[in-house]
Amino acid sequence: MPFMPIIQGRWDWNLSLRGNNGMKTGIIGFGNMGKALAHGLASAGIKPKICEVVTEKALEATLQGFTICSVDEIASLSDILVIAVKPQELPKLLDSLGKHTAGKGIVSIAAGKKISLFEKRLGTSNVARFMPNLAASLAMSAVAVSYGEKAEESFRNDALAIARAVGTAFEIPEKLMSAFTGLSGSGIAYVFSFINALAMGGVEAGIKYDDALAIALATTEGAVAVLRSQKVHPSEMVSRVASPGGTTIEGIHVLEDAGFNASVMKAVIAAARKAELLENDWK
Repeated sequence: MPFMPIIQGRWDWNLSLRGNNGMKTGIIGFGNMGKALAHGLASAGIKPKICEVVTEKALEATLQGFTICSVDEIASLSDILVIAVKPQELPKLLDSLGKHTAGKGIVSIAAGKKISLFEKRLGTSNVARFMPNLAASLAMSAVAVSYGEKAEESFRNDALAIARAVGTAFEIPEKLMSAFTGLSGSGIAYVFSFINALAMGGVEAGIKYDDALAIALATTEGAVAVLRSQKVHPSEMVSRVASPGGTTIEGIHVLEDAGFNASVMKAVIAAARKAELLENDWK
């Protein structure tokens, strides 16, 4: 069975996190993803505590209304810990956390680190692994969610609710995490590249860049809206736009001559393979 998006909106996920029953969540790391998750949770009335060792980031979190805790404090006080630090920072952190985390829920956003590492080092089977992308800052990220095999159902629901704080959650087996990285984690950059190229084409055709970019963005947003509303294959929509002997088919011909589809596919696969290599290097 193909994996499916868990949610398209955010209206109900507050209840999923058992916020009304006192579920306490802590976030270690207040970088881009940690910050996005903190604000996403806070917007639903579940304000996490934050652990951040970088003075400037800790001050930023404080000024934004979050409580700063030490590693020991946040590990002791939280039912679920979100680990949002760089992979190279993990060894020392896991050494500090181990004495507090037996049986607790752990959510990792550390790239390339497998679930089994956290299960072994932190003494818990309730572990989830996320892969969001840059759009998390606007709560519009696609978020891959994988669990340990023995994770409890209640924890799985809580992990999904946390993922929904920054966008749309997709449950996938961990073996597909590298593929998801190529498609979404890195793929958002390919979308940026396409939009810029579309705007630059407008410039070459005589439109000022700022105007061309606004038109490209509106065109992209419209294309996504059409696909979502009509639920048809993208290739069918291409056929509907491309009339015989018209302007669109002329442009499609150029894209195909340049290997557009193949190039995008190769980019996804290249990023996925690189992610897999890095994951194996960081075991």
